[in-house]
Amino acid sequence: MPNTMPPAWIDPHDAGDTLDLQQFPTLLLQQTAQHQRQAHILPLLAAHELSVPEYRTLAILDVHGRVNTARIRELSSMDKAQLSRTLQQLERRGFIERSILPNHERRHWLTLTTEGSEVFGRATEDVRAYQVGLLRSLTSAEREALYAVVRKLGPPAD
Repeated sequence: MPNTMPPAWIDPHDAGDTLDLQQFPTLLLQQTAQHQRQAHILPLLAAHELSVPEYRTLAILDVHGRVNTARIRELSSMDKAQLSRTLQQLERRGFIERSILPNHERRHWLTLTTEGSEVFGRATEDVRAYQVGLLRSLTSAEREALYAVVRKLGPPAD
């Protein structure tokens, strides 16, 4: 991809049909996120034998403590099938524990085990180190601009 900003980005008010599909901001953001995930995040997590959904689930449990499956689905944006597979894997590996909610035998509380917390902690050290390196690869002005853009285009801040 060239480093020169396309004309339709310079003056988007007159872009009309001159904005090429490959120049769509949403596509470029998605491609950037996908590249970072494939080239960097997946290998870092794989070194700890974790998938992204497993890591995300451990992160939720680390932050929120004891959580039910509905809350994990809400926080992770995983569908029921993916979450079910993820929880089965984490439980099989001894990273989480399930306990039945009183009066709701089909609902469970989920908590991190000591081993799950340790694996999550080690993986987070590696992921954090990569993220810091990523930020350091940008100038101060680039970091400020990137932060402003992702805040503006992303979901509303809580």
